[in-house]
Amino acid sequence: MEVQEGDTISGSDGPGAEPSDGPRSSPCISLENELLEAQRIAQVGSWLSDFQEDVIRWSPEVYRIFGLSPDAWHATHEAFMSLVHPEDQDRVQAAVDAALAGDAYDIEHRILRPDGTIRIVRERGKVEFDDAGRPLRMIGTVHDITDRKWQEEELRRREMRFRLVQQAARFGIWEWDLAEDRIHWDANCWNMLGYASDTPGALSYAQWRAMVHPDDLKDVDEQWRRQLMVNDRFTIEFRYERAHGGWAWVQGRGQVIEYDDEGQPRRLMGTHVEISQIKRAEQQAHQAQQRAQAYLNTAGVIMLTLGRNGIIEMANQRACSTLKCDARSIIGLDWFEQFVPERYRHDMRARFNAMMTNHILRLHESRMDSPILTRTGEKRWIRWTAVTLRDERGLPEAVLCSGEDITEQRQAWQEKEKIVQILEAAPDIVCSCDEQGRIHYMNRAGLAFWDLPEGLPQPGGPAPVSLQDLQPDRAIQRVLKEGFPAALQSGHWCGESVIIDAQGEETPVHQTVVAHPPENGDALRFSTLIRDISLQKRYERELHRQAFEDTLTAIPNRRHFESVLERELQRAERYGHPFSVMLLDVDHFKSLNDRFGHEVGDEVLYALAQCLDRCRRAADVLARWGGEEFIALLPETSQEQAAQAAEGMRRRIEEKAFKTVGRVTISLGVAQFCPGETMRDLIRRTDQALYQAKSQGRNQVVSFTPQM
Repeated sequence: MEVQEGDTISGSDGPGAEPSDGPRSSPCISLENELLEAQRIAQVGSWLSDFQEDVIRWSPEVYRIFGLSPDAWHATHEAFMSLVHPEDQDRVQAAVDAALAGDAYDIEHRILRPDGTIRIVRERGKVEFDDAGRPLRMIGTVHDITDRKWQEEELRRREMRFRLVQQAARFGIWEWDLAEDRIHWDANCWNMLGYASDTPGALSYAQWRAMVHPDDLKDVDEQWRRQLMVNDRFTIEFRYERAHGGWAWVQGRGQVIEYDDEGQPRRLMGTHVEISQIKRAEQQAHQAQQRAQAYLNTAGVIMLTLGRNGIIEMANQRACSTLKCDARSIIGLDWFEQFVPERYRHDMRARFNAMMTNHILRLHESRMDSPILTRTGEKRWIRWTAVTLRDERGLPEAVLCSGEDITEQRQAWQEKEKIVQILEAAPDIVCSCDEQGRIHYMNRAGLAFWDLPEGLPQPGGPAPVSLQDLQPDRAIQRVLKEGFPAALQSGHWCGESVIIDAQGEETPVHQTVVAHPPENGDALRFSTLIRDISLQKRYERELHRQAFEDTLTAIPNRRHFESVLERELQRAERYGHPFSVMLLDVDHFKSLNDRFGHEVGDEVLYALAQCLDRCRRAADVLARWGGEEFIALLPETSQEQAAQAAEGMRRRIEEKAFKTVGRVTISLGVAQFCPGETMRDLIRRTDQALYQAKSQGRNQVVSFTPQM
């Protein structure tokens, strides 16, 4: 079959048909030019296959889509199929066969252009049959949808990355519709309270209040009221009841994201982070993490022709369906008065008038995004491309507008911006790096911690810093050899690590690593979330000291000694090793307190404890037993050896000159562990020996004997 250059799908009197006997009128030429221009703007070409004449006609836009010249290419079915991507040829042929059998022709497939590029097109067509059921001709359109497909894939990839970060960070996102009295929680909000992931996500405000701790209700209600009045970002901390009892501390953050026509808040959005552990340890709050909802762009092409004064002269079906009106009623309406919001009406009309008065001549100068109002009052955002249509004298006579509905796409980008704002406002450090640790993004918290200038590092540029610059070698080796592989396998990795601050000091941190596997040729990326836990570590050390150290003498306390002694008892029972216990008491300590005062008495106890601690062996454990009594555990030591060690301590104390009080003496009792006895039995026997030493005149060592 032969392609007729410049032909279109119009009938015998339409564009691309053979010339008629009479001259064609100017309005027909103008209409033909408008249709061709409309096809070019919309990237939609038309075609006709006449089975009777064995001729295929393509509009110029089809040639452009396929990257072909009418002079250099002659269409046959085989030639057309050679342009179809090899992996799609069977589907296309099946669709053609089905159309010849009476089905509609509607298929998306890839094409290979002569320059080697791949495009994605959607073809629609219909076969017309004669009375005998034989195909006469097939007409249809070709729409280049490559850009839309790429945008959909990019949005899907961004959504997947975000969900991986959210899964690792474990924060929930909520949305509150004030007008509908509906609070929606995502699965993470329910999970942190112990509910199943499939718990219904919508609550009324009354149901939500029923989950809040009664003691927090008054403060929460007051903060809600105050924040809604000032219309600002807010942070609220309160308790929720867990699914199986108990209470969870949660930090709620959010802000107003939508207002009604009177300027009052209509919808709020924010995050939930459980901070129970932080509350108990008086720590920083868990980082409020981010979620974002990505909406796929439902691509659609709106075609309008606006004549003088903005009167609608032509509207295609997509325009009518978007505007919620029929094709007959829309013609003749003032576009700006009927479908443009009042806030934008003046600027839009001014731009239109500029095009109609020849002020804007180039196509790219008339691209813009603006809202429209449908007949139902819904506001939709449209990405417009407009071109001035000119008469035979070159004067503007109308404006042809092509629009794509980007409402959902715009919402998706707004959600992305909100997530970026949350990241930048987060108190924790967030970085993005490659598999070598080179950093390509760092939030404000990280820049401030390491005193780096704003704007560094630059996304996509050479990384000026890396994890190796910010962490000691032992920490970075763990991240690279353990964290990155684990994140690649399971999605994320968490562990305690260390970073180096701007002054070169080490800071303990909790580090989370999230892997972003490469897609569509992208490089492998990792995100890391770093939380300073130095305050937590100080609290832990202090709690350990308070639990196991005597505050007056700075040696182990009774609790710690009992735990050590219990372990030694078990070891002796298992292996049969001997050990002994020594119990000592300061002689006449009450008289010393009465004479010199308790402050001096405390000084004596501290000095005595330090002296005894210096006398003990490295394996021995010395502790304050209570009051002026001290106790010591001597592993691998018989009673006789323990008595010798006790005598050495006694002489050392007797010879020491104590500040203010002078000479101080001690009495000591010693007992060796007997298999089968309990810790209480052993301490009791040691105490009996001490009692005997004090009864016999003090300042001496007595070993336990069965006769006591």
